Amino acid sequence: DVGGRGGSIVLGKLSGAHALRDRLEGGGVTIGAMGSRRVATMMKGLASNLPLVYGPSLAALHAIASRPC
Repeated sequence: DVGGRGGSIVLGKLSGAHALRDRLEGGGVTIGAMGSRRVATMMKGLASNLPLVYGPSLAALHAIASRPC
């Protein structure tokens, strides 16, 4: 499970790709640089509508970003 509420890193629209990658890898998800940028772009779009992005949303974004273009 990626990023339960017990985690110490909260992500928002100003969070960087490195913080996002650390959060995903902390949840056991390995992501490369290209995937990290893709998920970060998607997360920033989501975070512009939500104040904070939690684990279930990150897991969904990772699943979408992992699909072939």
